[in-house]
Amino acid sequence: MKGLNKLALVAAIAAASSAQAELVAMDDAALSATTGQAGLTIDVNEANINIGEIQYKDEGSLFISGFQLGGAGLLGGELLVGNNDYFDNLRITVDIAGDSTDVNTIGYGLGKVDSTTNVYGTTVFTNNGTAESAGGASVNAAANYFERDASGNRYADIDDGDMVIGLDAQDQDVLVDMGFLIGEVSLGESAVATGSRVGAFGVNPAHSNTVLMADTALAGAIGPVDIVIDGQDGGMNINAYFGLEGQIEFPFVATSMHFKLHNNRGSNSLIAKIGTDKSGGFAVYDMSGAHANVTISKWDADADSDSDGLALDINNFEGDMDLENIVLGSDSGAQSIGSLYITDLKMNAKTVVYGH
Repeated sequence: MKGLNKLALVAAIAAASSAQAELVAMDDAALSATTGQAGLTIDVNEANINIGEIQYKDEGSLFISGFQLGGAGLLGGELLVGNNDYFDNLRITVDIAGDSTDVNTIGYGLGKVDSTTNVYGTTVFTNNGTAESAGGASVNAAANYFERDASGNRYADIDDGDMVIGLDAQDQDVLVDMGFLIGEVSLGESAVATGSRVGAFGVNPAHSNTVLMADTALAGAIGPVDIVIDGQDGGMNINAYFGLEGQIEFPFVATSMHFKLHNNRGSNSLIAKIGTDKSGGFAVYDMSGAHANVTISKWDADADSDSDGLALDINNFEGDMDLENIVLGSDSGAQSIGSLYITDLKMNAKTVVYGH
């Protein structure tokens, strides 16, 4: 038996030596390709999301039913002609910033846009950003656009250890189009069981109460979106450019309208240049980009180091809003009362969210 044990030991040592002989040291380039040291890229193509029901339950419930996310073609091509039903052409990049010695650079905001393309001409966007290089412990000399508040403070710095998630188009000549449908948003009594409102033919009318929103169909385009998660537990900053257009109905007040969110009027217009013609808007189509910058972090009401809720700071929201063909009344013969146009809408606020 002892002989067998010795034989097994010798075999194990030989196997380990043989395995060690196959190990080869990797250089930095090969290591980064294996470990993701140089960042991660995720390309999204031909995506569709369908959700029968989302329920938020307190005592009673709030239901979102018949949700679908895809391309602008979901709306039948009426708003953005030529797009398919898929949510595609989306590129997601994930990087964790180092110090200024890093060779990897991280684009942020409009600074990461390829200015040689016909759609994005970065000179068009100078009303909303200031080009500058990162310094100190920030990402290595990357040309970035950081929007600033009234005091000149940056909404988000990229520092050593921060995670930067970027959303942009794979093909910047067409950007990222999207379309989403919502069957209805409604209230429900406490007795309504989870999932009972969704059947083979959609929402079960026997369980429908007040309908807040119905038959919502919106198409849009996504410009650069950046999410910076602070490496020192300072929360998350979201910086986004986008446009939306579609139809919204509010049954509980018998009101419907055509809705459009853009930024092609006023003093701070954001319209992508297509050659010398700006009429095409933010994403080739008749859309331009509204801008939003939001910080989400922990809220401490009494400075005792324990969080008491969620802080949601709207650092900046700006754009133009069109409410067209406003109809009051649900009768098929109801007539429009006209349209409402809002130019240079700007908003900022500090809010906190917590339970009661």
